Amino acid sequence: MKRICVFSYLFAPLLSAESMALLKKVRVLAERFALTIVTSESNNRVYPSDETLEKYIPQNVEVIRVPITATPHRLHHLAHTAGKILFRGSATVQYYDLCWARNAASFIRRKVAEGRKFDLLMTNSQHMCSHVAGHWAKPSLPVPWIQHYSDPVQHQATRKHYLPAQKLDDWFVPRILPQASLITVPSNEMKQSLYDAFDPAARSSFFEKTIVVPHTYDEQFLTDALKSHPRPEQYFGESDSVNVAYTGNLYGIRGAELVANVARRLTSGNAAKKIVIHVFGSVRGQDRKKLEGIGAAVQFHGNVSYLESLAVMQHADILLLLDVPVPGAPFFPSKLAEYLGTEKPIIVLASKNSAAARIASEMKLMLHPYTDEPIRLDNNGTGAGKGIRRVYSNSLENYCELVERMDSLG
Repeated sequence: MKRICVFSYLFAPLLSAESMALLKKVRVLAERFALTIVTSESNNRVYPSDETLEKYIPQNVEVIRVPITATPHRLHHLAHTAGKILFRGSATVQYYDLCWARNAASFIRRKVAEGRKFDLLMTNSQHMCSHVAGHWAKPSLPVPWIQHYSDPVQHQATRKHYLPAQKLDDWFVPRILPQASLITVPSNEMKQSLYDAFDPAARSSFFEKTIVVPHTYDEQFLTDALKSHPRPEQYFGESDSVNVAYTGNLYGIRGAELVANVARRLTSGNAAKKIVIHVFGSVRGQDRKKLEGIGAAVQFHGNVSYLESLAVMQHADILLLLDVPVPGAPFFPSKLAEYLGTEKPIIVLASKNSAAARIASEMKLMLHPYTDEPIRLDNNGTGAGKGIRRVYSNSLENYCELVERMDSLG
């Protein structure tokens, strides 16, 4: 059985889109490979922990949780603050991330020196520090390397950048990307984004070793979610409202203004219906104040567990996806795959030429641009969940087949 070392700063039970996407992948890979996952501690300072996810990690998977830092707290806090200022806007790493990458790489180098053997190296973003850990461990691991990218590595229009951050990115990216034996991305748009960041001299080989592995959903999660949370009135009450659910945090450019925009457009486009948008996730103070003025059209429910969020999706009348409002955004939101799995009607707000807009169009969802035009609920957009299996058929199974053949690609 092939032995795989996986560096991923985020992994279950940490609750983030990236850790959940990796967990779904691990549940398939573990049926055929021996996995060692090197990740951060479950009491991560940034991401909440959802202990209900522990039982979904396959028992034959070794999970090693490496501390972010051993520095005394006060000194570490000062260094972290300085790093946030110096490296603000970095697409690659922050101070915490670099500390973890150093510790994770050192741990695996020690294990290899003690006789531990691996046949394959995998690194998983976000964050880029997972690839940095792989880069620092690679001299001790002369094996093929699979790098997965869910976010662009170059500077994004969604971030404010400073010169030190740009210099940090410019140093790491050209040293890491060319070392990959195989690169995986969730969308063709992300593939193009990485191509643009690749060293022009090495671009000829880029498309040969980059494949698209779309996000998908896990039937077991959806089934268990309904079993553990079977009552829709727990979230939406007994009213005759049309309940629109948004699951996820609101912050930055994907914040309150976008929800307020959707609420106004749904109300103006469906005067005969009472429509309520239910937000499941954290909403920062300023964003919350902006939405409270809308009244009953928006209701907050705070953070919920992963399974509870899946139950909400299945109990809602309509699901709402807010893509990053940037033209050509390459992100394939993993949440969209889960939405599709519910077979519920889906409203997608996305910018022109974005990955989310393309997928929504392919799936015949209710796709709308970021304008002030009314949104009418004429197109129910159902049946999409069955379609995802047809369009993205067996993507993880095909990925496993490719991993089996990685010896010849290293």
